[in-house]
Amino acid sequence: MQTILYFILGVAILYVGADWFVKGASSLSAIFKITPLMIGMVVVSAGTSAPELLVSLMAAIRGNSDISIGNVVGSNIANIALGLGLTSIIFPTNIREKIVKREMIFMLIASIVFAIVSLNGTIGRLEGGFLLILMVFFVTYSYNTAKKEHIAKSLEVIVEDKSLTHSLLWLTLGCACLLLGSHLLISAGVKMAVWFGISELVIGISLVAVGTSVPEIATSIVAAYKKEFDISVGNIVGSNIFNILFVIGLVATIKPLHVSPEVITIHLPVMLMFAIGLLPIMKKDLIITRIDGLVLLASYSIYIGYVYL
Repeated sequence: MQTILYFILGVAILYVGADWFVKGASSLSAIFKITPLMIGMVVVSAGTSAPELLVSLMAAIRGNSDISIGNVVGSNIANIALGLGLTSIIFPTNIREKIVKREMIFMLIASIVFAIVSLNGTIGRLEGGFLLILMVFFVTYSYNTAKKEHIAKSLEVIVEDKSLTHSLLWLTLGCACLLLGSHLLISAGVKMAVWFGISELVIGISLVAVGTSVPEIATSIVAAYKKEFDISVGNIVGSNIFNILFVIGLVATIKPLHVSPEVITIHLPVMLMFAIGLLPIMKKDLIITRIDGLVLLASYSIYIGYVYL
């Protein structure tokens, strides 16, 4: 019971930490006059991906590569299936901005590259550095393209508090919560794996992954409620790109990652299938209906059922 409570507490602290981190980073960006577009594209996606980064990094350093890899793969699957699934069931989305569609293509490319560098069973420092270079290219290209198309408004983040002291305080508190939440989540995850007699990979790809996806899912639902559908979908897609290129890239650069055969043959293909499943939507205006949302949730239920069999 104590382990489960630690897990729930870890998820809650991660959510609060991510919220404070985004708040502080957005305010700090506004103070230094970084464009609203950059705040929306980079800060929101990076902020909601912060739990994945901290959890994967700490897990890798502690020698729990399965949790580290499983967290990212499972989180990307959960972001699409749960994030877009739940959001579209509550608020059917209709996206018209081209940049979101381009992000979807880049997410698929990043997913394919991730799968390729994993094929030999190890993601080393060289592969990690390559992923980080792709991350820099993605941010630079997306920013320049979006700026030319004058769509900053659709990705704008409203910043109310522009105090430097408050910004640094939110950043500090956010980072502290992310560290604490990550520690609790990993510790609880490892104990639960032993407790239930299942692998760390299964825990990482399901419970830990869903836990670290809470900020993305919550942000997307709130954005959809406010009719900011570009942010709602862009946050999910952008976070998936950050998870692969920045999280895996940075973690592998610091601590090379072992990729189990099960991840290569089962879970990475599933992640690719969910990414490819969004492509037909791009042939027209980006419309994700309630039926689409139900299909995504049903598919995720089948996947999780298979994982625990």
